[in-house]
Amino acid sequence: MKKIHFNTTIVCVFILLLPLLLYNNIVFFQQNIRGVVLNSDNTVLQGVTVFAKKSGKVVISNADGSFSIAVKPGNTLVFTAVGMVKKELKVIDYSLLKVILAFEVSNMEE
Repeated sequence: MKKIHFNTTIVCVFILLLPLLLYNNIVFFQQNIRGVVLNSDNTVLQGVTVFAKKSGKVVISNADGSFSIAVKPGNTLVFTAVGMVKKELKVIDYSLLKVILAFEVSNMEE
């Protein structure tokens, strides 16, 4: 039987670079999506929940309706707020988003 000897320098370099390669795949393919959430009257909406389906990340829109969330392309963002119709948008690129939510119409009878 022949023994195969690995060069310890090559093994050490590989072990040191492996975490960097994994970190690169996890972090660098995610980008911050920024945007603003408005209602159909073009009034900013504060407190809108922005949920990324694939990653499970959640952020809330600020007082000026703005939000920022780190996601990968192909992820779907779900926008929800009380009294508003839920909206889903698939992330295609990293441009600034302007999301308009419609008012929810309810048939309340007394």
